[in-house]
Amino acid sequence: MGTKVLDGADIVVSGNSDKQGNLNVGLSLRPSAAGTEEARKKKNEGGGMQALIAAGIMKIALLKALAFKGLVLLVGKALLVSKLALVLAAVIGLKKLLHQEKHVTYEVVAHPHHEHVHDAHHVEHGHSGGGYDGGHGGWGRNFDSQEAQNLAYRSQIPTN
Repeated sequence: MGTKVLDGADIVVSGNSDKQGNLNVGLSLRPSAAGTEEARKKKNEGGGMQALIAAGIMKIALLKALAFKGLVLLVGKALLVSKLALVLAAVIGLKKLLHQEKHVTYEVVAHPHHEHVHDAHHVEHGHSGGGYDGGHGGWGRNFDSQEAQNLAYRSQIPTN
C-alpha cells in the first residue's frame, strides 16, 4: 500500500502491518522527471576508456582471487600430507613400543694395531728400535722434504 503525500511530490511514504501488529514504514525519494533530459547527447570524453579500465580492474581482481584459491589449495595439500606423515610416525612408534622383541646390538670399535717385529738378522749400529723399517714403529715416518717435493711435483717438471 503506497500513499503519496502530494500529487506533484517526489516523496512516497508507504506502510503496512503484519498479523502480529507490527507496522513497517517505508520512505522513497524519487528524482523528478523534469529537467533531467537534455536535447543533445553528451560527448564521450573518455572514448570508452572507462569500460576498458573497469574490465582491467575486474580481470586483476579475478586473477588475484584465483591465485588466492590456488594458494589455499596448496596449503591444504601440505596440511594433508603433514597429517598423514604424523599418523604414519605415530603408527610406527606405537608398533615399536608395543611389539617388544629381544634385539641385541653390537658396537665394533677399531683400535690401531701395534706390532713390534724384531729381526734377528738385521742389526743397525747407533739407532735401534722395533717396528717397520727399523725404528719408528710404522706410525711416524721421516721423509726428506726435498725428496717429498720432487716426488709430489715430478709430473710438472718440464722435460727439455
